Amino acid sequence: MRRFLIVASVALLPLAFAPSAGAKHERSFFGLRSFVGLWEGIDPVDGGDSLRSITCFEDRSCQLAATDSVITLCGGGTGFVGGTGGLEGNELVFPDAVLTCPDGSTTVDLRISYRRDRRNRTLVETVVVVSSGDTLPNIVFHRISE
Repeated sequence: MRRFLIVASVALLPLAFAPSAGAKHERSFFGLRSFVGLWEGIDPVDGGDSLRSITCFEDRSCQLAATDSVITLCGGGTGFVGGTGGLEGNELVFPDAVLTCPDGSTTVDLRISYRRDRRNRTLVETVVVVSSGDTLPNIVFHRISE
């Protein structure tokens, strides 16, 4: 009987360390948590002030609201970007973000991704203009509010 208990214990031991589906969901949500907040950066091309608001939800989707004081794609004026996305690997990706220029008639489809720079506690943004495939220069963002 004692031998049976030892064998059964050894056989069941890996199950004690196996991650549960709930734990995976929880880790994923807390991974998203590091992206949540209000972020500010300076566009290295035109010196414009850039703000990003990122909010994530229990279903692991995230929403982006972004403004820039100077957007070259809008002829140098301000603009607003909105989109919904989620984690892809270690990046937060908004594959179908839309830039709306102040005139209201000009829109530009964008693919925006963020990766964390853990050393500096910043986000690095990469923006691809969908129609041309052009990648815009990266902007580094600092969290100014959670």
